[in-house]
Amino acid sequence: MMWSWGNDLRSRIGASAADHPDAALLAAAADLRALLARYAPLEAEAHRTYALVTADPEWPLAFRDDGFDREGHERIYARHGYGAANDAWSNATVEARHAVERLAQTQAQTIGGAAAKAAVLQATVKWDQVITDEHDIVERVIAPIVADLQWLCARKA
Repeated sequence: MMWSWGNDLRSRIGASAADHPDAALLAAAADLRALLARYAPLEAEAHRTYALVTADPEWPLAFRDDGFDREGHERIYARHGYGAANDAWSNATVEARHAVERLAQTQAQTIGGAAAKAAVLQATVKWDQVITDEHDIVERVIAPIVADLQWLCARKA
């Protein structure tokens, strides 16, 4: 059975999860998958509240006289909940980037572990705040996947 994004990784490795050669990797992959599931609604809420901010009739006034009116700006953010929503999204972004790094650095011990790791890392690419550019895609997604496959192939040789 192929691993898919919707499967619970921890239940897939069975009752002896702690004895599985990829137990740490599968746990890290499951943690990242859970973070990404929480990430989407936080991003959507930040975008929704920012749209309210920019539609607020007072919004242009926060930038009067070619200057920045911090109090007006903060008042408008607070009125629409943008500050809290953006903070939650920013915190989730930092947490997800750290989780990607942890998973990327965990060496797969089995082809199943490598596949699980690859699937979760590839899923992060659509979140442009987590994986920010082409360099990130190569360094945080492609390179760790290739390194796992090279390591696994070398073990078989």
